[in-house]
Amino acid sequence: MAERSLPSIPNVALGELLGEGAFGSVHRGRHRALDVDVAVKIVRPPRTHGATEIDRLLYEARLMARLDHPNLLRIHDAGAFEDGVYMVLELMDGGSLDDARAVDAERLERITRDLLSGLQALHDARVLHRDIKPANCLVRKADGRVKLGDLGIAIEHATADGGERNLAGTIAFMAPELFLAHPPPYSARTDLYALGMTLLMIALPSAPFPDGQGVVAWASSGARPEVRALRPDLPAHLAALLVRMIAAKPEDRPESASAALRALLEPRAVVSPVAYAAPTERIGPWALGAEVWSSANWRLSAVTHVKTGVSARLSHLQPRGPLARAGARIVEAAQLASTLEHPAIATVLDWGDAEGRVYVVTAAEGQTLDAIVRASSPLSESHALRVTCAVANALAYMHARGLVYQVMGPGAVNAGADGESVHLSWPLFCAKAGSEGFKRIVFPIDAAPEALTLEGTIEAPVDLFALGETLYFLLTGHHPYEGRADDLAAAKALPPPPVRGLTPEVTQPTIDLVTALMAIDPAARPTAAAASERAAQIARRLGDPIGAARTESANHH
Repeated sequence: MAERSLPSIPNVALGELLGEGAFGSVHRGRHRALDVDVAVKIVRPPRTHGATEIDRLLYEARLMARLDHPNLLRIHDAGAFEDGVYMVLELMDGGSLDDARAVDAERLERITRDLLSGLQALHDARVLHRDIKPANCLVRKADGRVKLGDLGIAIEHATADGGERNLAGTIAFMAPELFLAHPPPYSARTDLYALGMTLLMIALPSAPFPDGQGVVAWASSGARPEVRALRPDLPAHLAALLVRMIAAKPEDRPESASAALRALLEPRAVVSPVAYAAPTERIGPWALGAEVWSSANWRLSAVTHVKTGVSARLSHLQPRGPLARAGARIVEAAQLASTLEHPAIATVLDWGDAEGRVYVVTAAEGQTLDAIVRASSPLSESHALRVTCAVANALAYMHARGLVYQVMGPGAVNAGADGESVHLSWPLFCAKAGSEGFKRIVFPIDAAPEALTLEGTIEAPVDLFALGETLYFLLTGHHPYEGRADDLAAAKALPPPPVRGLTPEVTQPTIDLVTALMAIDPAARPTAAAASERAAQIARRLGDPIGAARTESANHH
């Protein structure tokens, strides 16, 4: 590997070699466009199964791109070159936990919270890691945050339920039931076993299991270490949890990462699920974790319910942003959105007032389509049509209940872990059709022309215009209109640049659908149900029956 030339990575200047293995290497890099240091993983699989392995590596990259949690490693970009794959990853400059031993009690409890929180988010996305071990737990120097990385052999729950035929993982960290049945019964509890072994590796002075092949027999029937005897400084509840996580029988382990996190949190008064938040920082029943994103209007944080351990996202209104005085209307929107129950609409869990500012809590989310497309490339036509089907179905569900989503666009649609499902991710501005809505204080880049004025009411067609803009962006990688709100109002009185000027291979029926959805006259736009039906029909004619079947299923929901 060292003697072979390095591929050219778009937007990245490669630097020093950080690590090297049989089929790849990891380099420090500088992302020119993002202006951040990154880690670049370059893998060249054996020629005997190169194409298959390249597909698997790209699958890993897509899986990572759809996950969003402070304790899961982030990916910025990925792609294939002549004989391999590169991944541009978040740089974790503190190394891994591979050499950590007898970690002090406070640090160990923080690491446990970090990794359980990340694992819970992974399982919430219906992904099983299958290779949790100290080498795959990465550390950031700045705040000591620990993240789960390397989804190289991860699978989705649906795959596991159908029977993953191959035994995979690192033997010392594999649960005993994996060796006793075929196909091996991977589950959330097998990941918990691996995490328990990982935590004991760093908690104890030496490995908790015997050397050599005896580890398999030990996993099934060997005596577990007396953790409190070996580490009397550890809190009793933490020591008990670690031993429980590596129980020989799956039913004796915590039922989920959420249950394990709850067992860790409940003995303490108020504990953040993430190590770098102040232990007393809490909003309502939610323990604050890391800040995920912020803007002039919102501060978005990862949170965990202090009693149930459920992970979520808390959006806290900024005190001096443009929306600062709209708190009452946002609470009303949250109340409306909380009544919705649809697989393609994010769940509103809670809302309230803290420090005189409104907050809304929604279910944990993955990457937005805006971020995914900007980090890689536009979607294929059939994939973009499938997304349009799913989003249009969710809008049809809302419109049938007299509600308008109002803030629609590629930044408000999140991709699921399966690479196909999507959901409307930020229902903080739902309004009753016929009301005044929020008007120009929301996101003008995706707003319909009539929503950019202060006249009239908010009606269902504003969502259809935004759906058209979303489809345009997914096909081309560009927003059809950009600029300030005043400029956008004038620009949206005219048709957008032609789709084929940016993506020549898009078929005319899809272009016609974009045009219909983005009609200047709201009355000329199709309904959400009609848009879903038309997108499914085009996808079917392009040889994509999966999209059509998925749409039909959603219509019956």
